[in-house]
Amino acid sequence: MLEAAIIADDFTGANATGILLKKKGLKVTTLLKPNSNIDKINAEVISISTNSRSIDPKEAYKRVYEAAKTVIKSTPYVAKRIDSTLRGNLGAEIDAVLDAAGEGYRAAVVPVYPKSGRICVGGYLLVNGTPLQLTEVAKDPKCPIRSSNVKELISSQTKRSIANITLDIVAGGRKAISDAFFQVKEDIVVFDAVTDDDIENIASALSGQEKIICVDPGPFTAAFIEQKMGFQKQDGIFLILGSVSELTTAQLNYLLKRKEAYICKISVPEILTNEEAAIKKALEVLIQHYKPGLIMGISTKGDASDVLDLQSYSVKAQCDPEEISNRINETLSRIAYTFVKDKPFSGIYITGGDTALAFFDVLGINEFTVESEVLPLAVHGTAKVNDRLYNVVTKGGLVGNVEALYDIVNYLESLMKGE
Repeated sequence: MLEAAIIADDFTGANATGILLKKKGLKVTTLLKPNSNIDKINAEVISISTNSRSIDPKEAYKRVYEAAKTVIKSTPYVAKRIDSTLRGNLGAEIDAVLDAAGEGYRAAVVPVYPKSGRICVGGYLLVNGTPLQLTEVAKDPKCPIRSSNVKELISSQTKRSIANITLDIVAGGRKAISDAFFQVKEDIVVFDAVTDDDIENIASALSGQEKIICVDPGPFTAAFIEQKMGFQKQDGIFLILGSVSELTTAQLNYLLKRKEAYICKISVPEILTNEEAAIKKALEVLIQHYKPGLIMGISTKGDASDVLDLQSYSVKAQCDPEEISNRINETLSRIAYTFVKDKPFSGIYITGGDTALAFFDVLGINEFTVESEVLPLAVHGTAKVNDRLYNVVTKGGLVGNVEALYDIVNYLESLMKGE
């Protein structure tokens, strides 16, 4: 599903913003020109290069307007990527996106990239502490810059009114920013900012608004989209602990001492007595403890006294131990998939080969794409269900040292961050 679109004036800029969203865990594709079939592109974010930085302003407007019109109906968020040194047709391209978006939209311009030394103070852009017009960009052969004043540069190119929100207001935090933004009525609002925290506060202050176009070199767009999608895109990790080994317990306990997690313990006697009731009970408990970003999971074992005697269970149930094991693994898998399928869990860890097979069977898939070795005998792969891709790590119950599960969780977390 397409979640956001970025319109950049050159290819490298499209990629520069795209990679920031990739690090947020989104799947990003860059297009070299607008594509009328964007709904068929397998990406959550598309970044479009209009190659319009050094061309005539009227042609730049036309290209950006067409690109914006192409994506505006297919995604809730459209951002305008501008050069970090303010080269190009800033005003014309902002106008184009706002015109394409329609009535009520406003542009929030945060023209900074602190990690690259770009900050804005008093409306002036500084590059590593030097006013923009005194840097090498002033001599750019295609787009020379004669002013460091962001508002002045945009004003000379746009038909719209512009306001400035200064650093003292931004430093006041979310409420101060929000109040100031509502007080100004201009269509384009330029913000001072000097740190990543400033960017986060601006994004947070504006995240409740639906008709905002982000205009920046990338960090503000990434922060804003993360804020807007936070309730949807809180990737989590779900653990299915099918193994009953002492090592599995030790690995879990090591993890629980170091990370916030909730593991629902499933009663095997309840599974064998009334499987549907056991599933319902487990799901109710998981839902009760759910919160975005929390590591969650299920297990049939909590301590040494819970080690399963499959032989005794098989005698009582008048079936062989293999059938008992299969029933347990199937139930765990049904609980796991029923719980995660409508929630943002993209990382799955499964211990026990039989449990992994049961989980894939419940998912209805027959393919597991091997990606990498996380640890010796612990393998990361991907499994696709409909249009959803899961990152799955499988490991045997007797594999690894006491830190293994902790290391695997860290690995899955790094995948979700795009690292």
